[in-house]
Amino acid sequence: MVLLLQNAMMPLETQILPVREKSVQNLIFLLLCGGFVVNGIVITFIGPMIPVLKAKWLLNDSQAGLFSLVQFSASLTGVFLQARSPPRRDSSLPSP
Repeated sequence: MVLLLQNAMMPLETQILPVREKSVQNLIFLLLCGGFVVNGIVITFIGPMIPVLKAKWLLNDSQAGLFSLVQFSASLTGVFLQARSPPRRDSSLPSP
């Protein structure tokens, strides 16, 4: 048996969120989650790969250290670009 607790000030119908069908937003969300996982894997492998890349490309320590700086800068730039984008309004929720 499922018990729904109701706020005394609001009818029960307003407290139940509508079930959303599969949409493009869900696909985009899943792609972003996948990209986050791939990005984490790449970040994790950069550190152990530095000695290999350093030997292969004949880099000195300061040049090899730029890998971490470039990765961090690119990630931070992506966050800033996302933060500047206008927020989207969810059309499935009722307007106030």
